[in-house]
Amino acid sequence: MITSDEKNQILQTNVWLTMSWKDPYLRWNPADYNMIKDIRVPVKHIWVPDVVLFNNADGHYEVSFYSNVMVESDGTILWVPPAIYKSSCTIDVENFPFDEQTCLLVFGSWTYTHEEVHLTFYKNKKFIELQDYSYSGVWDIIDVPGIVHDSGSKLTFCIKIKRKPLFYTVLFGIPTMMMAYLSVFVFYLPAGASEKITLSINLLLALVVFMLLISKILPSNSNTLPLIAKYLLLTFILDIMAIIMTVIILNIYFRRPGCSRLPPWARSLFLVYLPRVLLMKRPATQRNSVVEYIAKNCDNQICLINELSKRVSPKEALPNESKQSVNDDVKQMFNNNNTADVKITLPELLDQPGNFQDSIFNLNTVNFQMLNQVLISTDQIFDHFRRVRSTEAVREEWRFVSLVLDRLLLYEARRIFFCKSQIYFSGLIRGKQLNAFTLSTQPKKSKLYYSYDIVTDAFYFVLSLLKLCCDVVNTNIVVIAVVVQLFLKENHCLGCCGSALCSEDEDRLMIDLFRGYNSLVQPIANANSTPLLLRFGLQLILLINLDEKNQIMHTNVWLTLKWYDFQMRWNPVNYGEIRQIRVATDKVWLPDIVLFNNADGNYEVSYHSNVVIDHDGKMLWVPPAIYKSSCIIDVEYFPFDEQVCTLLFGSWTYNEREIILSFNDGVEGVDLQDYSFSSIWDIIEAPAVLTRQKSRIEFRIRVRRKSLFYTVVLIIPTVLMAFLSMMVFYLPACAGEKITLTINVLLSLVVFLLLVSKILPPTSSTIPLMAKYLLLTFLLNIITILVTVIIINVFFRGPTTHRMPQWVRHTFLDFLPKMLMMKRPKRVSKQPYYGCVDTFRRNNASRLNVPQPQQSYLDANESIQTVPQYSVPDHQSSESFAYYQLAGQYPLTREACKAIEAIEYISEHLRTDEEYQSVREDWKYVAMVIDRLLLYIFFGVTLGGTVGVLLSAPNVFEFVDQAQIVSRLSLLYRGET
Repeated sequence: MITSDEKNQILQTNVWLTMSWKDPYLRWNPADYNMIKDIRVPVKHIWVPDVVLFNNADGHYEVSFYSNVMVESDGTILWVPPAIYKSSCTIDVENFPFDEQTCLLVFGSWTYTHEEVHLTFYKNKKFIELQDYSYSGVWDIIDVPGIVHDSGSKLTFCIKIKRKPLFYTVLFGIPTMMMAYLSVFVFYLPAGASEKITLSINLLLALVVFMLLISKILPSNSNTLPLIAKYLLLTFILDIMAIIMTVIILNIYFRRPGCSRLPPWARSLFLVYLPRVLLMKRPATQRNSVVEYIAKNCDNQICLINELSKRVSPKEALPNESKQSVNDDVKQMFNNNNTADVKITLPELLDQPGNFQDSIFNLNTVNFQMLNQVLISTDQIFDHFRRVRSTEAVREEWRFVSLVLDRLLLYEARRIFFCKSQIYFSGLIRGKQLNAFTLSTQPKKSKLYYSYDIVTDAFYFVLSLLKLCCDVVNTNIVVIAVVVQLFLKENHCLGCCGSALCSEDEDRLMIDLFRGYNSLVQPIANANSTPLLLRFGLQLILLINLDEKNQIMHTNVWLTLKWYDFQMRWNPVNYGEIRQIRVATDKVWLPDIVLFNNADGNYEVSYHSNVVIDHDGKMLWVPPAIYKSSCIIDVEYFPFDEQVCTLLFGSWTYNEREIILSFNDGVEGVDLQDYSFSSIWDIIEAPAVLTRQKSRIEFRIRVRRKSLFYTVVLIIPTVLMAFLSMMVFYLPACAGEKITLTINVLLSLVVFLLLVSKILPPTSSTIPLMAKYLLLTFLLNIITILVTVIIINVFFRGPTTHRMPQWVRHTFLDFLPKMLMMKRPKRVSKQPYYGCVDTFRRNNASRLNVPQPQQSYLDANESIQTVPQYSVPDHQSSESFAYYQLAGQYPLTREACKAIEAIEYISEHLRTDEEYQSVREDWKYVAMVIDRLLLYIFFGVTLGGTVGVLLSAPNVFEFVDQAQIVSRLSLLYRGET
């Protein structure tokens, strides 16, 4: 077996035919000829049967080499010619690459009936002889039985072969399986790594390349889907789903409190229930204890100082000798308030009699404004970190939700992966030991059902690989040669050819018929006679291929030509009741009927079979032909298209006054009685019309494509990628993978555009349906990339580079969120954490009315000097905050002033940063609103474009019953109802 072309569904074999029959006129006595028992003579000197391969696919019906014939003394003739045959073989790709194929070699006499030539098995061997068989490296032979049918007029040899799957398993199976397994790990990749989309989308590109390779190897068979195509499609769909789920997970991971809040049901489901189911334990946090500690230690102090600041007049003087005692009293008061066991309340403290109360109301030297300002700054710092902590807590909750979703999908994807792997390798697990010389197949084992826990999955996965390796070790490497053997019925008088001896009556008939006969002269009485009536019929055996790229239809047909030759008449009574004879085509006149719309230069028939002549002068010629005819392809609705191809026949030199054509037996169409169904095309109708005053006959074959193959390989992936491209608007801009997603989808679309360009002809009369959809998807993806760049630009805007216009604020922060049903959560309150203190307001130095310092009251061991002025820039005004040493009022050291300045600087920096982040959050929310708006718009456009373009074909959902149509057309064209 030379090769098996799955794409064109052709089996090429190297065979030796063995034909044996007896010729009673070729006998001799070996004793009379020096004991010569056998001789070898050229085949042209004796009669040989016109046995041909009926299911030929290239037009070479005869043998490749006409070897000599061995004639024995008893009249037994043995002829063993070699042949290289290309036969049609319907490829069943359902289990590819673990498939078994059954190819037929149908032999028979082209012109003799079973009453004239009866075929049987040579030496009663009802199978193909494999004695000289050379093993194939691609196929193993399973069974080679032979069948005699039609009462001995034909012999059919069935070659049942099984593919060796090692090559395709290594080339397709294992890489695809590994990529499917690799796609599972996208759910184990942390969302913060910014590589999740990159991993999954690049796997998608690799799968697209593999689908392109499969489409080139396998025929576009739409009767069933190949196993590898199912696996690739399932992996492709799962990868698309993985990308969509990854986009959702990234959207959840990067959610902020300013954009969305975690609903209670989601909190219970993803933070409580699912972590327990998935055995995920969230680590405990200690952040709340810090906040409680700060609030606990600051609450009483701030309440006390605030109340004191309200009740003390800053203009009242305090004697110098009382300053130290007051300082001590105030320090003691603060120390008492710092303890956790303080039971006294502020009103009770203020109502206490004695020197302490008098001192409190005379603390006009203490700058309560400055103390108040320090407390305000401290409160702002605390409030900032409280809100940061609150925001971070919400973000951590969203991140943990995304982690739970990742882990859940990781487990489910693992189960699906092992399920797919077992389906793919089920052919190996259920496979039987191959035997190249068995004549019968063993029954298939029942399907195995496996559980999908981790241990069992791993066990069967390893078992599948081991079984594959065992099959590789035990499989032989072979190349095929087939020996076809047939036996011809003896003692029957056959037609005469060459110098072979024939029956006396037939020999005399042949001599009388061709005495004075000229095969170059048209069989009409004279030039004024009526035109010769030629009855023409066309029988379609197989629609081999319809090449859309080159616009060529490849068909296997049998022509039927009938006419009357008045010179070929005889009276059967005078010739031993011989009513019919067969002669070679070069002996009689033949009409020069050719195919006008030929596309390869072979205008004539492929095999010049004998002509059958009846005694009344009726001539019958049925030559087979493999035609390649021109066919204008209309690709508008590809792959849901219908094509109308014509076969135009007529005489090349005779006009309508010399030959007129008519339908054979009144069949006004293509005869589909022996038609073998195509796995790519369905015949809808095949009428015939006579044109040019009946000088030409035109057969119009209307076929409809079976769209399953292109739906799986082309349409479904393109539709999925079209909807995948709009998911970029759900992917957060901060994830850093929006452009990566869109540009890789664009690359995938380019691959599919390349595939369509290789399939379809470069016609500009119309745009194919699939090309329209691919172009629409391509343009939408280009627009998606452009608007994604704009969205990312908006997302990263800030107050230092852009100022938000009022119309943008009104449109994208007020109007569109309501229309899109987007509710922006309220921001974390800026009020202090404690509730007993009135709201503090920032006072700058110009409103403090603090006198200029002259000196400070320091300890005895400190030098007296003026404390320099320190200023902190304000981001909201040009003024500065100034702090001075209260020289004659309150003793403050340089370090204390620096500490106060640092606290105020930190507070001012945090306030400015909050204002900056607030503006940033507004821009981010604008980008989010644009994303959501475009998500809805592109979803509507993509859905509408998909439905509008793909469903515009007129025959998308129409089912074709080919057997019923062929039966109906056969009756219709024969004039039967």
